[in-house]
Amino acid sequence: MSKIRTAIILNIALLLFIAVLAVINPIDNIRDYDITTAFDGNETFGIFGERSLEQEFICNANDNAFEICLRSANEKYHGFFDVSLLDSDGKILQEWHTDKFDISQDEWIEYRLSGLSMTPGNRYRLKIEASGLDEENAIEVYMSSDSAYGQKDIAYTVYRSIFNVFALCAVLVLFVCVNLCLLLKERGIEVFALPFLVSMGIIMILIMGPSSGMDENYHYYSAFKLSNIIMGRQNTNEVENRYRFIFDGKTNNNSNSLFLEVVKNIRYRTSGEAGSFEYDGRMDNLKQPLSHIAPAIGLTAGRLLHMNFIQIYTCARLCNLLLYIILVYTAIRMIPVNKELLLLLSSMPMAMHQAAQLSYDSMINGAMILFFAYILKCADEEEPFTWKKTACCTLMIGLVAPIKAVYVLLAFLVFIIPGERFKSKTDRMIKSMTVVFVTMVLLIPINGSRIVRTVVSTSNDVRFAQETYNIDFALQYPVRFIRLLLMSMQDTLWDHIKVTVGCMFSGDETLRSPEYLVIIYMIILLLCAVSEKKPAIKEWWQKLIVLSVSFMGVVAVYIVFIFSCTEYASFQVKGIHGRYFIPFLIPVMYCIGNRHIVSDIDRSKLLIPVCFLEAGYIISIMSLISLRS
Repeated sequence: MSKIRTAIILNIALLLFIAVLAVINPIDNIRDYDITTAFDGNETFGIFGERSLEQEFICNANDNAFEICLRSANEKYHGFFDVSLLDSDGKILQEWHTDKFDISQDEWIEYRLSGLSMTPGNRYRLKIEASGLDEENAIEVYMSSDSAYGQKDIAYTVYRSIFNVFALCAVLVLFVCVNLCLLLKERGIEVFALPFLVSMGIIMILIMGPSSGMDENYHYYSAFKLSNIIMGRQNTNEVENRYRFIFDGKTNNNSNSLFLEVVKNIRYRTSGEAGSFEYDGRMDNLKQPLSHIAPAIGLTAGRLLHMNFIQIYTCARLCNLLLYIILVYTAIRMIPVNKELLLLLSSMPMAMHQAAQLSYDSMINGAMILFFAYILKCADEEEPFTWKKTACCTLMIGLVAPIKAVYVLLAFLVFIIPGERFKSKTDRMIKSMTVVFVTMVLLIPINGSRIVRTVVSTSNDVRFAQETYNIDFALQYPVRFIRLLLMSMQDTLWDHIKVTVGCMFSGDETLRSPEYLVIIYMIILLLCAVSEKKPAIKEWWQKLIVLSVSFMGVVAVYIVFIFSCTEYASFQVKGIHGRYFIPFLIPVMYCIGNRHIVSDIDRSKLLIPVCFLEAGYIISIMSLISLRS
């Protein structure tokens, strides 16, 4: 009975928490816009006393909501105004008595019809009046630009409001996750880690619309090229017209239009536009096929089943997520200590966001997590470090690190394996250097020319700059170069770390989750890290290696972006994103545990507050959907 009582209390608490968050940050419905009036945002028309305003329009669809762009002439005074929807005969279909307070924060005011919808082809009128207001306390309606007939219209929109099923499904998945954790907790972390990972991944797919990942069109067409190879196509750059990437550059933007595309097309197979086209193969850098293997399999399956674009895109996202979950779950089963910490680190919102898009960072993060878990396993067990284990380490990092060269530095983590696991000092050096050397050698045919071009050239022609720093500048002005590096790290590193954990996207307000969620997640990670009484990384020299490798990795990321994205004479490195630091953060967290700072926290219980934080992410992201993207 105590377990049932605990479950009931926890579910009620989670429900109340979600309700409070939804009041603070209301979730918008998905909107299928029918009529949208363009306006310049300057000209207004005051409404007060007997002065009213009407707008006539013809409905084109079964719309059930509209918005009017308003502002208060004087926010110090409150009062009421009336908005009415009339039919062509002047009969009032519905009216709203609105307080001026409702427009003090948001100029676009929404009005939803209750129990009816407008009929396509019928003529309707919007009427706005404010008999109880005077000129000083008027409301002002924004007006559109001149029409073809020289008249001005009200700035308004008419649309069909669709219930936000994405938010509802995400909340339902979260409740399932919480109850599964309670049910399976006593059976051990290895049992409930899998449903926890699956739940977090599905939630991220639901709340982060398609194309919300960075460089999503690049990842899509790279995976499509690999799909063509799998299907035996001769022209690997050929794409059927119905499979064009249709999101119009709305990457990094959780916009209404993206979710609307899913609502409209996820259920139906459509033949789409006939014919095909060739995308620019020079934009594809598919030199490492494993980088996009998972989404390519999803695209191939969808194409063979004659799905439409949204459906094959969703299949690709699911396959990418599945690969990440497989790699992480294998790592959790493998790692000898603090499995809960690895689960929490691999479930960080940013890591899950990458896994739930088409990004090859899903493969990189998953493989680096698995590599680190294998290193800790080799360091902790009493068995000798054989050539077979050397080959496994080399394979894990050698197949993935060359996708992004900075992660080659993680190969040096092999040196934390104690000397007792080797036959001799010579044996240790040979096997450890084999892992490092082979991984670095793989860079030459895969990324060698690109690295040299990036370091030497000053015209990398990226969106951040036309002329960038290069190695000549670093050699001629080493002090200035080091100052640029250190100043940038000082000014931006903390912000990047917050993004690494889960602040989603820096610089994009439509994807910025509240900072307090990130801080609490960091605290939970720290509590989980210090609760390990027998850490695998316990010697000072092991921690020194891990911290040095991670620090060099972070510095290397900054240096790469100095050469590739930073405009010459700029005082701050540009182009860096917090997601690049995920593989370096994980080993650092395992250095925190030690014999002197130990907590008796039941680590499995830390997953419950993480579920509450996930509720915060769901509500905050769903409340930030960009309606007019």
